[in-house]
This record gives sequence, structure tokens and C-alpha cells, in this order.
Amino acid sequence: MKNLRGKNNPNYRHGKCCTPHYCINCGKSIDKMGRSIRCPKCNLLHNNPFKGKHHSKETRKIIGEKSKAKFTKKFIKKIYTDRFQGNKHRAINGYTLVKDYNHPDKNSHGDILEHRLVMEKKIGRRLKKKEIVHHIDQDRANNKRRNLYLCSGMSSHGIVHASFRKLLPILLEKKIVIFKNGKYLFKG
Repeated sequence: MKNLRGKNNPNYRHGKCCTPHYCINCGKSIDKMGRSIRCPKCNLLHNNPFKGKHHSKETRKIIGEKSKAKFTKKFIKKIYTDRFQGNKHRAINGYTLVKDYNHPDKNSHGDILEHRLVMEKKIGRRLKKKEIVHHIDQDRANNKRRNLYLCSGMSSHGIVHASFRKLLPILLEKKIVIFKNGKYLFKG
């Protein structure tokens, strides 16, 4: 028996099947290799039964009032206060970003990590790409000068974290730190 799969199929033409397919709702021709039974327009109407329908005037009025009640200045301030503060905002990973369009290390949005800016001001020069700024208290949002330590590279930053990991079992053994309900707590 002859292999009729793929390019050996007499109906194969550059990845498209020659046999036409038609939408089951409107009868329009579909060029989708038989994967869809509806045209894109009918597919939207089929998957979203509310598409193309309209609200009554009373319903629109109720929706508008509820939207106005929800999006008050207090609500918007509550959403944006934690994340956005003027030219600063918090990244998803917890670091604070600052707008600085003139900085050579800015990202595509013109943002630079605040802790790197603070360290540059502290030492009086630009940081090298391989230099890493370590947060002493492990809080990525705390960018005070006394909380930052400059590591010369990944290895020295790893040594800093390793020293902390070595210290933790000793603190647990001496019962200075305890682990309770999924948290490390200072006893005393």
C-alpha cells in the first residue's frame, strides 16, 4: 500500500488542504484545513452568547453607578499607593525601580534599580555589571545606605548568603530563634 500521508497526499498543497470547508452557521468558505467548523465571526457569536446584544437603559445606569461607586479616589489611591510612588514603583520581584532616563544601565522603560543608585551615590562611582548589591536585612524594599553591602561578584554574594545559612542552625540550636507556624521568630 502506498503512503498517502503529508506531502504524498494528492490533496496536499503547501500545507493547505484542497477540499473547501464551510461554516456551519453562515456557509462562508473557511481556509483552516478543517480544524474549525465555524468562520471567525460565527465562532465569536457561538462562544460568547452576549456578543452583539445590548443592555437596556436601566441596566446601563445601574452598571455606571456601581462602577462610579467602586472607582473612587480612595480606591484608586489604595491600589496605586503600595506599588507606585511618583517616579518610583515596586517591581514584581520586590525591588524598587526609579525612573532615570539618562542612566546608562536603565531598562527599556527608563527604570533602574533603586538600591544600585543608592550604592553608586555611596561609593561615588558607577557600579560595574558584575557587582551585586546585597540587602543586609533581606528586605528588597529597604534601600537605606546602612542596609546595603557591595559584593564584588556572584561568588562573594554567595559567601554572604552561605554565612547566613550557617548561622541559622546555630541560632535554632541555642533557641535564640524558633520556627513556629511557618515563620522564624526571635525568642525573647
